[in-house]
Amino acid sequence: MTKVRQTVLPRMTRDGPIEAWIIDDTGIPKKGQHSVGVSHQYCGQLGKQANCQVAVTLSIANRHASLPVAYRLYLPNAWAEDDDRRAKVGVPEEITFKTKPQIALEQIGWACEVGLPGSMVLVDAGYGHDSKLRAGITDLGKRYVAGIQPQMLVWKPAKRPGRAPKKGHRDAPDTISVKDLALGLRNSAWRTIQWREGSNEWLSSRFARLRVHVASSHQRAGNRPKTRGREGADQVLAFHLAEQHHIPRSGRRRQAALAHRARLSGAQAGGRARAL
Repeated sequence: MTKVRQTVLPRMTRDGPIEAWIIDDTGIPKKGQHSVGVSHQYCGQLGKQANCQVAVTLSIANRHASLPVAYRLYLPNAWAEDDDRRAKVGVPEEITFKTKPQIALEQIGWACEVGLPGSMVLVDAGYGHDSKLRAGITDLGKRYVAGIQPQMLVWKPAKRPGRAPKKGHRDAPDTISVKDLALGLRNSAWRTIQWREGSNEWLSSRFARLRVHVASSHQRAGNRPKTRGREGADQVLAFHLAEQHHIPRSGRRRQAALAHRARLSGAQAGGRARAL
């Protein structure tokens, strides 16, 4: 993969610089139970839960092309803890269970170490819900645009962040889900943006932006990070009402809150959120 990257990257960047790092899954449907890591899990290729292997991938991309640069097979916990199964297929002892966001963060850290070009990380809702991944990306000095789940809690606009609600609780009076926040916006807050050229016509969606504070369960009053760009700092959310547009409704793609963008200080924060 290193040799391929060294060969392809100069050709990719002739028409423009690398603009984004993309974290995603690659699902490999399987019928049996003996392939390493196979289990009943979400398979992006099929758009549903199915028997498959899943690999976490990191690709670099510009407006003209994308190139996979890191690829790691996800080993479910049931596999990681089954010594007989591991021995039968030869899983090395040093391979332990790691969540997909943990694998993704390691791949991003590796890309930083080897000096790959690009400053923006893109992740879908399967990864964007993980606050440790978002904070880890920021700690590595990268910006991100992340899909999020509609139930994510944020502090209501103009409300000062305080003690975050306990995990699983939704009774904090000054917090609101991003879905409810999006549904409560005025019509004038929405803007239609063409975001990708489809097979027959340009695809467009309605977007709105506003800054809020994420009400993560690990944030407590008086104990919020002081570094700008962390979860306690201002965030930019881009919303999309999925129910009113033609987008896939399967699996994790079905979400009303489309994107969460980290806000960094200084020059890193410049510019508007990009259309997705």
